[in-house]
Amino acid sequence: MRIISGAARGRRLATLAGQHTRPTADRVKEAIFSTISAYVPGAVVLDAFAGSAALGLEALSRGAEQAFFIEKNRAALQICEKNIQLCGLPGAKLLQGDVLRILSQLKEKQPGLCFDLIFSDPPYAAGLSLPLLERLVSLELVNEDSLAVVETAAEDPFQPPAPWESLKKSIYGSTAVHYCRIIGRKENG
Repeated sequence: MRIISGAARGRRLATLAGQHTRPTADRVKEAIFSTISAYVPGAVVLDAFAGSAALGLEALSRGAEQAFFIEKNRAALQICEKNIQLCGLPGAKLLQGDVLRILSQLKEKQPGLCFDLIFSDPPYAAGLSLPLLERLVSLELVNEDSLAVVETAAEDPFQPPAPWESLKKSIYGSTAVHYCRIIGRKENG
């Protein structure tokens, strides 16, 4: 696994042994960033359930301003830290713990914080993406310009909670990638 484009292009990233974190394959990551390229420059990114930090680091490499990496698993957190140091990109903030609890703490510590781009790739069977999207709205950490990229197992049904709406779904082998935004987003142009 590597950084595909931008300032840290070509850097090889460490991953956790086994399938515990199931890192996003390079071809899937490349397809995701082709789809969301307009959202990345200057974005404030949330890489929830960060695993190896690959998605948030790719965003930083491509010009995102800041990325918050949240990971609960201690071993995965160490991999995230190693990859963040390896890439040496400014704007990375690594936090350990439960995503929903940490988001509440972030809201208290940084009242004006708003995520432009959200990556959610939790363990597939855990059902954590829906509560994440709901919490982001209830804490007002997103707005009508925010975009969420949610990975699920290809066979799993996924319907984002209101006020999120599904824009697109792409399938890559056993992985489905869902692109969601807040209903009522103003289109540019």
